Amino acid sequence: MKSFLVCLILIMSVTNSDAQNPHLDYKYALKVYNLSSFEQVTDNMNFDTLKPIVQRTSTRLNYIRPTLAFQWKTKKQNFREIEFINFYVNKNTEKYEELDSAGKVVKGLGKNELRSSGVSVRYEYTVMFKKSKTSAFVPSLSYAANLYFNNDHRVPDVSNNFKSMQSVLGARGYIIPRLNYFIGQRLFLDLNLPICVMDFSYHVDQNENPSIPTNQRKISNFNFELFPKIFSVRIGVGIKI
Repeated sequence: MKSFLVCLILIMSVTNSDAQNPHLDYKYALKVYNLSSFEQVTDNMNFDTLKPIVQRTSTRLNYIRPTLAFQWKTKKQNFREIEFINFYVNKNTEKYEELDSAGKVVKGLGKNELRSSGVSVRYEYTVMFKKSKTSAFVPSLSYAANLYFNNDHRVPDVSNNFKSMQSVLGARGYIIPRLNYFIGQRLFLDLNLPICVMDFSYHVDQNENPSIPTNQRKISNFNFELFPKIFSVRIGVGIKI
């Protein structure tokens, strides 16, 4: 992976003449992507110092995930882009019931209310190649920073369960090789492979279980990982505006 990234960076030394590829003769564009991704995130949590540390591994696989981006040209004939990956505020309810052998409800066991919110935004700076050639295929290389925040708050209504909360604030760095194919005067396709080179995050976990000492009910930690297990593919349609 590292050797591959070195090769991509060396491409940056390629020079371009002052002539302009007519397909790149635009200032702004809107893009709609589908972001397919696989993520495996591991962190440690331990509310009771007398017990072994608990390692939590979360695996997420997204097949279809629409995102929206806005692109604009720089003075050096390259492009900047802001992508809105995720924004949500959810409220879900989980109800627990005891059933008899016939499948009828015997009694209610309570319910949990799960309140979730999150936002994720990616900024990219894209260096375009083949600026001086009249080609519908235009390769490029992007440097990107992805800021994200997630919060999950669980509120049970039964006495033997307790409120819990997890918040994650983080930043990821990407290098993104990409290929644009221009269709006509206004439309183009954008195929790219975001490669995550680092992930830095701050985690806060809180559990209001009274059996846990007060000073241990809230724990926090920093995570830093180079080349984390985050793999993704984006394909999008752009419209020049």
